[in-house]
Amino acid sequence: MRKKVVLFSGESVFGSTIINRLLNKQSFDLIGVFYSTRVYKKSSSIFSFYQVLSITGMQYYWNIVKLNAPFAKLFYPEVTRTGKVCRQNGIPIFYASDVHWPANIEIITQLKPDIILSAYFNQLIKEPILSFPAEVLNIHPGILPEYRGLDPLLQQIIHGEDHLGMTLHRVDETFDTGEILRQKTMLRDKTKSLFELYMEIWEQGVDMLEDYIRFGKQPIENLTERQQRSSY
Repeated sequence: MRKKVVLFSGESVFGSTIINRLLNKQSFDLIGVFYSTRVYKKSSSIFSFYQVLSITGMQYYWNIVKLNAPFAKLFYPEVTRTGKVCRQNGIPIFYASDVHWPANIEIITQLKPDIILSAYFNQLIKEPILSFPAEVLNIHPGILPEYRGLDPLLQQIIHGEDHLGMTLHRVDETFDTGEILRQKTMLRDKTKSLFELYMEIWEQGVDMLEDYIRFGKQPIENLTERQQRSSY
């Protein structure tokens, strides 16, 4: 039986990659996409820009900008934007600076998803969404609990990991701390750019979600000990 999925994501080359992967799976019926329009926090766009810049630095911020509309199409013309993918496939798309607004909650309620999937999404998911009958899951592009937080794939590379990992976990009240359901690793190909590795991570993340639907939760070894090595 196909699972009805509502996706929380963003306008980027990664968002469209995740959508295309879901559409190619027999296990899922993608019934709606919530596209985050939030820059950072609920404040002015100019103030949010300076907040992000002060934390990440100009070079990192510029790399992120290149992955998001409208710049992504200039640097990666072969990749279709999130909104266009949705329109081409007849998938309803909803623009949300806060997914918890009453109008958005009503839409999700009416859609009646089996799974609410967060992937490349910059909002903390809270109640009442966490109490929905659907499973609320997140694909994290890093191994948890070791690599929580911002840009976990880059952090794995900085720490010299030969294998790069991803995690499927339940969403709870804080970022990257919910119950771990499945994890997957791939050998790091040093000939590939960070962008190419991220594209592969997101595709395999959707594959991992399908494995969870088919085979259930994966035993996670040494989790208590590994909590001591978490990034925050």
